[in-house]
This record gives sequence, structure tokens and C-alpha cells, in this order.
Amino acid sequence: EHTGDHALCVTVCNVEVDLQGTDVIDVECRSTLCRVEVDWQDRASQSRFFDQTASTEPFKTSGSARIYKDEYGEVVGGVIYLAKKGESIPK
Repeated sequence: EHTGDHALCVTVCNVEVDLQGTDVIDVECRSTLCRVEVDWQDRASQSRFFDQTASTEPFKTSGSARIYKDEYGEVVGGVIYLAKKGESIPK
């Protein structure tokens, strides 16, 4: 069972945005930021994920992402760090 920010993020990921081709692997929230790990089916899935989540809470905030590619250079997943409301990503 998910609680607090984790529940909010999971709810947004699964209900309010079209995640066709995206698998949310893990969501972990701490006091100032959340870490979201995802796998993408292809580059179009990655683009759709960022296009749709950029204007959706709790993703509508400052953040940073590390994108993973396979040996052929195709996007396969990533880890996104998102600042909680009123916080910023550490530099």
C-alpha cells in the first residue's frame, strides 16, 4: 500500500496521464524530492511521458533526469528526480 507523496505520484502515473509504453518501476519520496524510475518501450513512449507529465502534479516542478540507452543507442528507461512543492533540486 502506498501512502503520502508516493501514493499521489502512483495515482498520477496510473490514472491521469497516458503511460502507454511506459512502465513505472519505482517511486521513492523523501523530505525534499521524489525519485521515479521508469522503463520505456521506445523513444515515442519517452516523449509522451515527458510531454504529459510536465504539466501534471506532482511532476509540474523542477527536476532532473538520467536517461538510459541500450547498446544500440535506443532509449530504454530513466530515473527522474523531482523536487517537492516549495523545494528545489540540489546542485
